[in-house]
Amino acid sequence: MKFIIVQKVNHSTFFIIKHDLNEFKFCFTRFVKTLYPILSAKKTLLLRLG
Repeated sequence: MKFIIVQKVNHSTFFIIKHDLNEFKFCFTRFVKTLYPILSAKKTLLLRLG
């Protein structure tokens, strides 16, 4: 019985971690997609100014 409880706890912990990672990946991808054009624009500006 103890083993089953431990297994369930491990499974739900794994599920939560996996979910958080997916959430993080999603946010990170969105963040990069938003940030990349801004960084590219700044780079272009710096190249033109330099």
